[in-house]
Amino acid sequence: MGGTLASAKLYGAILCRELNTFLRNLLHIHTSHKINTIIELPGKYIWDKVLFDTCRLSPDDDIYFVFYEGFRLAYSKNYLAHLKSKYKNCRLIFCFRNPIFQGEKILFAAQKYEVVRKYYYLCITFNRADAAKMGILFCDYWPCLLPDKDFEPEDASDVFFCGAAKDRLHRIIEVYEKLADSGLKCDFYVTGVPKYQQKYPQEIHYTVKEGSCLDYDEVLQKDRNTKCVLEILPYNQNYSSLRVCEALWYHRKLLTTNLEAPQEWFYHPEIVQCFSEAQDIDTEFITRPLSSEDEQKIFGEMNIGDFGVFADWIIEHAG
Repeated sequence: MGGTLASAKLYGAILCRELNTFLRNLLHIHTSHKINTIIELPGKYIWDKVLFDTCRLSPDDDIYFVFYEGFRLAYSKNYLAHLKSKYKNCRLIFCFRNPIFQGEKILFAAQKYEVVRKYYYLCITFNRADAAKMGILFCDYWPCLLPDKDFEPEDASDVFFCGAAKDRLHRIIEVYEKLADSGLKCDFYVTGVPKYQQKYPQEIHYTVKEGSCLDYDEVLQKDRNTKCVLEILPYNQNYSSLRVCEALWYHRKLLTTNLEAPQEWFYHPEIVQCFSEAQDIDTEFITRPLSSEDEQKIFGEMNIGDFGVFADWIIEHAG
């Protein structure tokens, strides 16, 4: 089953529950960094049962709590202390899913982690350069918990891109021009772009506010209904984003600025093309069909985003 929510649950994972609007807002206030920097609000333990199906857990179980940098309770001393007190044999694992650095600037999440790092048994990253720079563990296999659901068909595109502009808007536009000039059908969604910088607004979907202009189900729909997923990484970094796992899961080609992709376990030149400049892109790569034999040979041997593989890695390094 690979990297699906169902396979993770079969392995024994207890996933964070989705909260209704009221509870999401309450959690947002309770974990506000501005407030908790002044004074740590008490009672964080209440979120234990709200967020997780803790009735399945015993205080004496060997439990591994894995927190990503976007989870606010990961920075709460009270909450982390509560878990360590309640579950005597637990291991708290902090995981940087996204890069720690933007150029030379360290992300705020990394700064917040430093304040609570003593509570964690292990800190890992999926970014090789960050691991070396921060002195933390590098994990070369990332879980990708995709939902088990079908999607309505839609008109297919040749290339799909979705992401915030950040420092890469000029590069995104250059790639769009290269692809469009070659007659390819592009489906681009770019957020955080002021009106005056929105070039080709009739062809590219923009939002002024940074964030997602698509919900995640829509992103997966776009992934599934394209020939090739485009990954343009910000700040000239080299790592694998979530787009990679999505592309592999749906047996789509990947066009990426990650120049270190040839070193990754998933790399096959038939399905992955790396580029530095837009002019270097071989557009025929995108439309060149894979034979059914090649597709089965390449994708059939991949164990994509399997939570069990990741969990075994965690247990090996934290056990």
